[in-house]
Amino acid sequence: MIKFDVANHLTGNLQFTAEIECGEYAAVSTKLGLAVKWAIETNNSSYLSGANLSGAYLSGANLSDAYLSGANLSGANLSGAYLSDAYLSGANLSGAYLSDAYLSGAKEVGDFTMEDGMPFSEYLRVVVPALLTAGGRTVSEIVALGGWQCHSWDNCPMRIALNITDPSQSPPLLRARVVEFVRLFDAGLIPEPKVEAEAAA
Repeated sequence: MIKFDVANHLTGNLQFTAEIECGEYAAVSTKLGLAVKWAIETNNSSYLSGANLSGAYLSGANLSDAYLSGANLSGANLSGAYLSDAYLSGANLSGAYLSDAYLSGAKEVGDFTMEDGMPFSEYLRVVVPALLTAGGRTVSEIVALGGWQCHSWDNCPMRIALNITDPSQSPPLLRARVVEFVRLFDAGLIPEPKVEAEAAA
């Protein structure tokens, strides 16, 4: 059993001290992940608000109902994490790995800065429509063909939009954006577009 301190990412002040089962020389990302789990398991998830959790290894963690408002989760590995009903208002998710993360019911995911510095709201407004229509289809067609009922690559919006069977087949200039889209889409962060707005445009 070791004690591990977690600081506030804005002030640097001690946020909380977790008592975790972890080897002394374990990676900081692992210790951070265990500290988050400790806070939740001991009903102290309010300590996570504003905490510096950058780079934390939280793959598969159950963060349901966790209070993560204002927390710095940049670069954290949240693959497969369960974030149902978590409070994420103001959380920094820049560069977080969200593949297969379950975000249904998460409160106020809100805007965050992506790895290239673009606000997520701008990404949804500009990049997503441009990417969806890059292959000549309209957004309405992609939605109608089941793009947002995706459970496999077979009807992924990117497959429908670009007529590809794998992200590696994307046009070179779009490849990084396609991989990025799939990662965010699989995490449940890209909502189904409002096709009515497209029809009216």
